[in-house]
Amino acid sequence: MKKTRYPDVSALVLTGGGSRRMQRDKAELPLPGGTLLEVILDQLQACFDDVVICSSRQLNHRSNGIHTVLDATPDQGPLAGIMSGLRVALHPRAFVVAGDMPVVHRPLVTRLVEVTDAEIVVPRRPTGLPEPLFAVYSRTVLPAVVELLAAGRRSILDLYPLCRTRFVPAPNMRWYWNINTLADYHDYLRHLGADHLLAQSRRRT
Repeated sequence: MKKTRYPDVSALVLTGGGSRRMQRDKAELPLPGGTLLEVILDQLQACFDDVVICSSRQLNHRSNGIHTVLDATPDQGPLAGIMSGLRVALHPRAFVVAGDMPVVHRPLVTRLVEVTDAEIVVPRRPTGLPEPLFAVYSRTVLPAVVELLAAGRRSILDLYPLCRTRFVPAPNMRWYWNINTLADYHDYLRHLGADHLLAQSRRRT
């Protein structure tokens, strides 16, 4: 039986974005080892026993027991995705990652998960800015999320003052990639040395 590293924490993948800057479905972008979404799921399944995809639309992906939940309030941004995911997650805490971040950096995930005296645990970049879509959220934040969305406030940052939030310094972010644009995707393929996928993508543009 596969042994997980974080048996009491769920994982949520937020794929609700419209991919407007990419002009392609980011979840289906080819990478070595599968699509962008599949690569993220593979990393999460290696260390979490409960993985949930939170999306504003139906997706094509290998199920492998992974549950997909549609946003209860579409077009409300990642805060709505976090709300939908926390409602169905098996565990009371969940690690949340954006569906356009191909690297799930386990050392930082471990540091976040190990903090158990806060409702939200967020890495803070060397610039001082938080990384809200690579963070841990507890189900106890749901009332505050509902309150914010009802008031038309969609920013995750507005949630932090309403909950017990801990910021964890993340001095080394060299592993970090965020694929928002076609240029980001091509840069990441170069980083991986995936020249054949880079050539294929260029032929499509």
